[in-house]
Amino acid sequence: MFVDHFDGKELNKKVWIETYLPQWSSRDKTRPSYNIKDSVLSLYISNDQKPWSEEYNGDIRVSNLQTGVFSGPVGSSIGQHHFSDNLIVREAQKEEFLLTPLYGSIEMKCRCHISEENVAALWLIGLEKK
Repeated sequence: MFVDHFDGKELNKKVWIETYLPQWSSRDKTRPSYNIKDSVLSLYISNDQKPWSEEYNGDIRVSNLQTGVFSGPVGSSIGQHHFSDNLIVREAQKEEFLLTPLYGSIEMKCRCHISEENVAALWLIGLEKK
């Protein structure tokens, strides 16, 4: 069992990867904006934040954490979460499987301040690794 109450001032790097599907873009373009204060993790999108992958996802901006990531080499189509046709790896990712349970219950307590053009989610995309 794993529980994270975000009691420190930084993320637990043994569990959390600060990125969003970096294989389809880059770690630099997919780095989240967040604060941790008083045991609260606040993910946010700043006004000057750029889209994470204009090539594949248009103007969509994200602030995300993952617990696992992998890809094939640059130019391949090997990587998790094929959300669009013809995805090509733009930045190869080493295999990092930090918290990737096969079975169990997942629970999240959250509060979201979003507009009709935003989405807040806990997505279990899996590794999709064969």
